[in-house]
Amino acid sequence: MKFIALPAAFALAAANPTKDGYCCVSSFRNDTQWAVPHVFSDFLGRRRAQLFREGCWLLRDGKLFRFCAGRSGQTEVKEWAVEGIRVVAASDGSPCLSLKIKRDRYHLSGRAKYTLRFSSSEKAQKWRELISGHVPIQRKEKRRQMYEVQETLEQQKSKFTKEEELFKSACLPVCLSACLPACLQHANEKLRAAREELNAKNEARRQEFQQYRKGAAQQILAYNNRVAALQRNIEEIEKETASLRQNAEDAIQLSTEQSLCLGRVLTSVDNVYERCLSRNQIMQHNTEIIGGAKKAEAEQRKLSERKAESRSQSPEKTRRSPRSPLLELFEPKEEPEHISAEVSEGKVTDASLKLQVMAAYITDYIAILETTRKDKRRILPKIGEQAMMEDDEDKDQIEWLPAKELKKREKEMLAAQQQNVQRGRERQLARSETASSGQSPSVSKTRISGDQLASAKYSTGS
Repeated sequence: MKFIALPAAFALAAANPTKDGYCCVSSFRNDTQWAVPHVFSDFLGRRRAQLFREGCWLLRDGKLFRFCAGRSGQTEVKEWAVEGIRVVAASDGSPCLSLKIKRDRYHLSGRAKYTLRFSSSEKAQKWRELISGHVPIQRKEKRRQMYEVQETLEQQKSKFTKEEELFKSACLPVCLSACLPACLQHANEKLRAAREELNAKNEARRQEFQQYRKGAAQQILAYNNRVAALQRNIEEIEKETASLRQNAEDAIQLSTEQSLCLGRVLTSVDNVYERCLSRNQIMQHNTEIIGGAKKAEAEQRKLSERKAESRSQSPEKTRRSPRSPLLELFEPKEEPEHISAEVSEGKVTDASLKLQVMAAYITDYIAILETTRKDKRRILPKIGEQAMMEDDEDKDQIEWLPAKELKKREKEMLAAQQQNVQRGRERQLARSETASSGQSPSVSKTRISGDQLASAKYSTGS
């Protein structure tokens, strides 16, 4: 039979079923028609055979309780009033009772029928009498039963205390006298073994501590040496950084001074170049030199673009022939686009081209001076070689002449200037005709006569 857990309110009655006869543990069968779980089977006329189940039936306070194990494993509890229960004994004398219950709220029809099977016919007859003539227990009867239970518990307690005192007074000294030496010896052996074990552990720990202490001291010494070495390295690095910082500041100052000087040089070059262009409008060396440089730069740019396109169109060749890192180290690196905030590479190149133009103008000016000196010697033979030499040695020397001689020289110079201007115009027309015909003589190969240069000089007013 399976164990069924009862509530605490029914534990006392279930513990003593023979005393008050209110509890019965037996098997039962549900013979109810039109029960909720069997509605469809009863309606179709296919009533399935119900089997006996194990359960506990309790009669208490005018109610009948049934406890059994449900399908989910929990205890299933049902209760009915005793007034609506009718008990029918079996006709063949078997230990079975049929309970017909009215006002059953657990079924659709309101009526239920259960068949209880007991272990003997006497128990079945006793349950029949109890259910038929059941009267609820009064409060006094309950109190009397509680007092009886309390008295029995007190008697059992006094009995147990007496037995315990008797055992202590009689058996304890004998047992102690017999077992005390053996117990003391065993305890002494255990204590000695524990002491030896503790001493061995203490010695091992002491040795480990000594070794750890020595190792820690050596490690601390090594760390101190390392810290000192690192401190020296830090001091050296700080000195080196201070010297490098000073060198950097000096280099920056020098570079700023050089950039300022270079800026001044570039501005002076620009000023002189502008003066050359504004004072002389006949000879245009700037178009020839700067234009040629720009054409060469454009050709160089086109050549570099073609090389880049050829490299981009043939990636497989570059993959098959990787470049060595050693070759990359020795290759010339590209110069940065921006040299400084004030001076750039473009300005420097422009200044170099302007200097070339200025050099061409200076060479022409020197040629003009030489031609004018020759013309002066030819026109003024009376002055003499000594005056011309003094003029060559000191150009800014002041010469005092009489008014008649000065007027004569001015007339001669005006006539020479007119002749030179006429010749320069003729030479310029000839040069323009040669340029239109396709011949572009360079500045270095073109030879200008002294008269033409003198006419150009006097025409520009320089």
